Amino acid sequence: MSQVMQTKTKGWGSKIGQPLKRILRWLVWATLLLIFIRGAAMIVMPQDAVNTAGIPVVIAEPDGLRVFPLLFTYEYLDWQPENLSDYAQRIKPYLASALDSQAGWIATGESRGQAVLNAWVYGLRSLSDSHWLVTVAARVQVNQAAAATAKKTTTQIESATEQASGPQVRTMFLAIPVAYSGGGWVVSDYPTLLPVPEAGSLNENTSRGQSVSDDGERVQKLLTGFFKVYTTEGQGDATYYLLPGCPTPGKLNQFTFSSLEDLKLYKDAAGTTAWTKVILQDGLSGSGLILRYTFRLVEQDGRWYIKEIMEQGV
Repeated sequence: MSQVMQTKTKGWGSKIGQPLKRILRWLVWATLLLIFIRGAAMIVMPQDAVNTAGIPVVIAEPDGLRVFPLLFTYEYLDWQPENLSDYAQRIKPYLASALDSQAGWIATGESRGQAVLNAWVYGLRSLSDSHWLVTVAARVQVNQAAAATAKKTTTQIESATEQASGPQVRTMFLAIPVAYSGGGWVVSDYPTLLPVPEAGSLNENTSRGQSVSDDGERVQKLLTGFFKVYTTEGQGDATYYLLPGCPTPGKLNQFTFSSLEDLKLYKDAAGTTAWTKVILQDGLSGSGLILRYTFRLVEQDGRWYIKEIMEQGV
């Protein structure tokens, strides 16, 4: 009897145990497969680019992407026709080996050299994982034209003198293709000269709220008093003009207040805004400077206070 019971019990346990073993075996294989897939993804994709949440990935700019084209621009646009060998030696380290070491300027009999005053990165565009197109804006000063020679007639000399001028400053935009290769940056092809971008246009019908009047010129007096203290002219305390809690600004050193013009007041759901043109006098150059200031104002106890200096123009 006991042998029969043991046989039955063993048979029943084996029937239950086999499916369980198969399930466990499938779970183990599924886990191993998932680990393999994730590991392969980490190898194929850079770690920073692995996106497990479905969010677009932004990869940081490589080190030197902005600096290298600027350094190249200072050498590429800075040249003197009488010293082309020096120019070639200066730009050679930046150029890919397939490019001519004389890439850039070609001297003629009337060539005028130039120097780069300033340069800035204007735009970036990724072409591939290792290639970028960097647009650089440069302010360049072109040398003064050579004086007329004694062999020319008086009329020719006078004409040449009228046409000749001092050093001329211009803005140049270059699109520079660069690549990261062999552990460093290189200019991969000749730059492209671009036109200077045209100025944009602005819709002047921007709504600022309901226009209100400055009764008794109280806001005019408030802002005039504030600017006299805000600049080096006044000795008073700016907090007199500010609503309690408004940060106290420092002084505009070396500038004095000249006038407040074209003051306009607007009222909307957020309160009252003053929009005005301010002319300050520069103590160093002796010149006037036209500026735009925007203030958020609050009226309390029969007088106006400055709640916020918005510093945003229109």
